[in-house]
Amino acid sequence: MTPPGLLSKQGLLARIAATPPLIEGAIDIATQVQPNGVDLTLRDISRYDGPGLIDFSNARRSLPKLAPVAFDAAGNAHLKPGSYLVTFNEIVHIPLDLAALGRTRSSLLRCGAALHTAVWDAGYSGRSQCLMVVYNDSGVTLTRDARIMQLVFYTLETAAAEGYKGAYQGENVARPSHIYLLRSAEEAESALKQPFITAPSLMEEGFLHGSATVDQCLAVANRKYGQVKRLVALVVDTGRLTAKLQYDKAKDGQLYPHIYGPLDREAVVATREVRRDASGKFSAIG
Repeated sequence: MTPPGLLSKQGLLARIAATPPLIEGAIDIATQVQPNGVDLTLRDISRYDGPGLIDFSNARRSLPKLAPVAFDAAGNAHLKPGSYLVTFNEIVHIPLDLAALGRTRSSLLRCGAALHTAVWDAGYSGRSQCLMVVYNDSGVTLTRDARIMQLVFYTLETAAAEGYKGAYQGENVARPSHIYLLRSAEEAESALKQPFITAPSLMEEGFLHGSATVDQCLAVANRKYGQVKRLVALVVDTGRLTAKLQYDKAKDGQLYPHIYGPLDREAVVATREVRRDASGKFSAIG
């Protein structure tokens, strides 16, 4: 059990150097790491352009439409009084023994604007967004990459047994257009004759397991399929999926694609053999 507390600069730098890093995509991490937090910087600004809807179960949740706010040639954006949604440059990967809170940097507060944020849960990974309200009647000007928020991290008394799995997991991070699902050659041959492909994990866990990269795929193959004589990777075009695709963080800290429903046969665009090297270890696909 770890005594709960706020991470200091030394602890932050150690976590940033870990795999996956606590923060990636920073403009200048040496400048952004503070004694008790990390400054997040401005990537994009949007205006709200319609209503939203929030219910208890999220079944009817509907986020409002957004209209981008452009930066001028000098990289400035002048914001009139009102509410905006801002996106940060940095990608955050929070391990299961931490949670985080965001606070407006004091300089932005002194300019008459504030950020309103939620909790960054243990297990969350993504490029976050938050609400910014400009209260100053004269507005405020922000430059691209301005440091606007400080994110502070707290150690949990006990690490979370299960991390964040909400709709915003992996948000605003580019995803590959193709992912991989591993099957024995016999299972693949039978499954590809059907209009939809399933697996026991769909009933037991609610999703089909996938890999986002060749490296992930090979790691999973060696970890779980070592006894399979002929292993193949189904190459899935994510644009053809009708079931929900979500990236969830595994115990190794990486994000893996999970398909929350049957896999459309038409989304499988290729089948590639997973090949072994001389030692018997899976080492290549195709």
